[in-house]
Amino acid sequence: MLYMFKQQFVSKNQTYVHAQPVDGPVTTAPHWFDDAPISLIPPHPTYQLNTQCVGVDLLPTGDIKSLYSEALIDVLAAFDVRFEIFPVTLLDRAGKEASKRYALFHLLEVQSPVARRVPDAHGVMQLLPMSQRFAADAPSIFRPATHANLIFVTPSVKEAIETRGLSGCAFEAVDDHFAPRSFNPR
Repeated sequence: MLYMFKQQFVSKNQTYVHAQPVDGPVTTAPHWFDDAPISLIPPHPTYQLNTQCVGVDLLPTGDIKSLYSEALIDVLAAFDVRFEIFPVTLLDRAGKEASKRYALFHLLEVQSPVARRVPDAHGVMQLLPMSQRFAADAPSIFRPATHANLIFVTPSVKEAIETRGLSGCAFEAVDDHFAPRSFNPR
C-alpha cells in the first residue's frame, strides 16, 4: 500500500496558516520536480507567516514548494532517501524570526511505473491499481514520474510522521485517490 503525502491546512483565528516569500517568488533551476540537484533563486530565501508563531511542521507557501520543519525532515531522513534541503529564514507576522527552523525539502527520488496493465488469466489486459505499478523495492518516499507534483510514501513513513504528532501533514491512500469514478448525471 502507498499513501499520498500532502498538506493538511491548519487554521488559526479563521485564517489558513501559510508563509509567503518576502523578496518575490522563489525559483529553481532545473525544475523543482526533477530528480537532479537544484539551485534556488534567491539562494537564501526569507518567508513570512500570515500569523503569529504557529508550530506547523508542513507549512504551505502558495506554490509547489512547501516548508518542512526540522522535526519533519529528521523523520524523513531516517528512511534513507535522496533529498536536499535549503534552510530558509521564517518570520512571523510581526517580522520576528520564528523559533522553529524550516527548510525547503527537495526530494530527489522519482520512480517510473513498471507496469500499467497486466494480462489476467484469460489474457485480457487489466489496469493495475496505482499502488501496484511501482517496483517492490521502490524508495519509502518518492515522486511518481507520471504525477511529479505528488509524493508517495509507504505505511512506515506515514506511521513515523503520525507517531511524532507532526502537524500540517495529511495522507490519502493512493488507490482511493486514483480509483475509477463513476458519473451519475442525476
